[in-house]
Amino acid sequence: MKCGKRKPYSTWKVNGIEYSSNNVEAVVGKAVAILASHEYNRFDISFSGNYLPQSGNWPIRKLHANLQSPDSVTIYFYEGTKIFKPSFNESTRLRAVEYNGKSQVTLPPTWFVDYYNDTDSVLIEGTFNEP
Repeated sequence: MKCGKRKPYSTWKVNGIEYSSNNVEAVVGKAVAILASHEYNRFDISFSGNYLPQSGNWPIRKLHANLQSPDSVTIYFYEGTKIFKPSFNESTRLRAVEYNGKSQVTLPPTWFVDYYNDTDSVLIEGTFNEP
């Protein structure tokens, strides 16, 4: 990393409690592009395709949806060992824009549920930056 250059922070709120991290990794492969943080409270955003988008609105994929749909995104949040997936009733879209030559995605307030207990829900929103 060049002197004076900082990795941008990604910030998100879970039920109003704010988290942030610049320990974020972007992994772009042949079939999927992932933006993920590596903290105790973290996120994982996966796009089908070989790039992180810099424009457009992306529907959030439900757990049992077609995993190779090129026009949707998979997103999970973690609080320690607890995993949160999008609520099946949500129809929110993730918005991608170009920010300083990189991908920035924004999640409006969206309901997520515990992966193993659909009655445990949290409201999550955030802005996530490619490092």
